[in-house]
Amino acid sequence: MLKITFLILLYFFCTKCSGFESNCNCGWRNFGKIIGGEKSDDGEWPMMAALMSKPENVQFCGGTIISNHHVLTAGHCVHARYKKLPVSSFGVVFGINNLDEVKPSNIISPKKIIAHPNYVWPLSYDVAILVMKSIEFSHNIGPACLPLKKFNAVGKTLHHTGWGMVKAYGMGSRILKKTKLEGVDLDLCNSTFAQYEHLVKIREHHLCTYQPATSQCKGDSGGPILWDDPKTKRYYLVGLISFGWYSCDTPSVNVDVSYFVPWIYQILSTTGDDVCAFQEL
Repeated sequence: MLKITFLILLYFFCTKCSGFESNCNCGWRNFGKIIGGEKSDDGEWPMMAALMSKPENVQFCGGTIISNHHVLTAGHCVHARYKKLPVSSFGVVFGINNLDEVKPSNIISPKKIIAHPNYVWPLSYDVAILVMKSIEFSHNIGPACLPLKKFNAVGKTLHHTGWGMVKAYGMGSRILKKTKLEGVDLDLCNSTFAQYEHLVKIREHHLCTYQPATSQCKGDSGGPILWDDPKTKRYYLVGLISFGWYSCDTPSVNVDVSYFVPWIYQILSTTGDDVCAFQEL
């Protein structure tokens, strides 16, 4: 029944959004001088957001701009176990590559946190939307595209950006890092985390990625996994970093954004925001 409901909602979503291609720019990347290395150039990833604790001003999670009022992140990033964090306890920074350049005035608290209604601590339905007063788009600040249909990540090269630890047990990076990951079958993540199935079950709303020595680390949670569509030349938000081993060198389990598109659309439609999406995927 749940699967049927999802398909109906997804069909409704696609038909309602078919016209957004002409009035919503999304998924662009600003290529600079640093293209082949690990560090990202200033403004290279306009969709990237940093979640910062207050008053410490410490980055603890990532997020992705999906409209001029909304940021998508992991549910566990905005919860202290079973309770939502107060909106005054953290803020979001946009258009920043170097965390040393963040000023308190850049850190904007969300108006509201909307966690998925099925979110259960620690990591089931691990997705949340931050409602912002306004996000002013520019060359260096803008939304990722959302997928309009189920995305099959297996065998595809994906991009991840974040300020997480450069290596296990190390310090977080002050400069936004980028890395390439490969989408792999969920069975690989199931076998990797089999001993923890009593805590979290890997299901159809998850996406599994792996790249030896470059997988996600602590501090990357909630950040984007992006796919560069060769047809549209746009970057689609296909995943959110959810969890992995502390050693950072094993497959990682992520939120499959395409599974949650009907819910995302439902939230955004209440505010009248455009959903940035393209038909090709």
